[in-house]
Amino acid sequence: MAIEMGFELGLRQTQRLVMTPKLQQALRLLQMPMAQLEETIREELESNPVLEVSADGGTDQDSADSAPEVAGEETPAPETPPEEEVDWSALLDDDRPSTAWERETPSNDEWEPPIVSRTGLSEHLLGQLRLDSLSPDDIAIGEYIVGSLDDDGLLRSITVDEIATNLGVDREQVEKVRSHIRQLDPVGVGSVDLREALLSQLEAAGEVDSLAYRIVESHLDDLLHKRFPRLVAALGCSMEDVQAASDRISHLDPRIGARYSGEDPRFVTPDLVVDEVDGEYVVSLNETHLPRLRISPLYQEILTGGGDEDVKAYVGGRLNAARWLIRTIDQRRRTMIKVMRYIVEVQREFFRYGDTHLRPLTLQEVADGVGMHESTISRVTSGKYVQTPRGVFELKYFFGGGLRNRDGEEVSVKTVKRIIRDLVSREDPANPLSDERIADELRSKGFGIARRTVSKYREQMSILPARLRQHKTA
Repeated sequence: MAIEMGFELGLRQTQRLVMTPKLQQALRLLQMPMAQLEETIREELESNPVLEVSADGGTDQDSADSAPEVAGEETPAPETPPEEEVDWSALLDDDRPSTAWERETPSNDEWEPPIVSRTGLSEHLLGQLRLDSLSPDDIAIGEYIVGSLDDDGLLRSITVDEIATNLGVDREQVEKVRSHIRQLDPVGVGSVDLREALLSQLEAAGEVDSLAYRIVESHLDDLLHKRFPRLVAALGCSMEDVQAASDRISHLDPRIGARYSGEDPRFVTPDLVVDEVDGEYVVSLNETHLPRLRISPLYQEILTGGGDEDVKAYVGGRLNAARWLIRTIDQRRRTMIKVMRYIVEVQREFFRYGDTHLRPLTLQEVADGVGMHESTISRVTSGKYVQTPRGVFELKYFFGGGLRNRDGEEVSVKTVKRIIRDLVSREDPANPLSDERIADELRSKGFGIARRTVSKYREQMSILPARLRQHKTA
């Protein structure tokens, strides 16, 4: 049998995530909370002389739309052909002298000391990711994974396959980046469940061959329920060995992201504001302290005169960068308003009656409702807060799965958890409610929930079992 070997040329069409530097900047700006965006804008003001603060507080988008494209640097939207003569006068929105180099210094009465707060988990992880030697594609995937983590630092709200589909990349590439994230500090972050998180910590400690590793890998449920005799029989070891392995596992961190969850008092700057006006809910951006940008007219003489071509080329490049930044910020504004308006529409009963009326809501549902990609919704809602008549909430608060009551209506899991918490808060300390009695109470309210589901929700809320909540009276 003859085997023929050779080469051939062919065309193949594939999808690939292409992340230009400007697209990466746009995605970072979209994900930034208001306080970080304000800091970034001020840094841009210092580094780009073409940018300045609009003294009259007017819109900055008009200036960006009228600014022409400049040859010599990639531009976001080439409406003006590179060979066309540039109309620099379009940049000048008034005849006043430039104030690009003037910086207002607040008086002593207005000055407030900076607030030192704990670094959030997302910020901590993204800082490590960007220091690693990763490709732009991998960084983009890593940012998506980090934005999808829950408060425990686990990836439970979305699967690896869903991330790959949303970003249009291979599952193997997502898994490779997730594996890299699991090795960052804190070790195990990005795991899909408790078992993987604990295994990651044991792997990092070099204990892959230990009894503790075997227990976590194959017998974690028995360990959690303290079925030690079953562990002894399954593993062929002594009770003392199992106890020692259990002690070792107890020193691992089951809630990896908890230390970054903001347990210390911290000040939150809401990104959005929802006000009730004549019975309707109005959404606006909280941009009180956000500088409004425009293109500085200071450079008219440089660009229109007969000066050095290298200088003009430099200024032209800075102009393109300024123009892209202004447009991206404006797009961020419109996107956030659009998403929040949809959330308000879906959760109208919550704003009217409180969190017992919170409806189930998913990122995909919002994406479909506003005509955007799910990854965009994830970035918009990650680390953002909204001020409402009912308090300040993280946008992720409005998302979550749901259950059906006996009337067939979908009810948010958060609503059920709130009922459980209220029942426990009103129980008799000498005779606390068992999970079965709580399930009975929920069933009487129309929620067909099993005892094990009540137990799961109770543990998620860090509520102790009934036997540990009991306080005997004298």
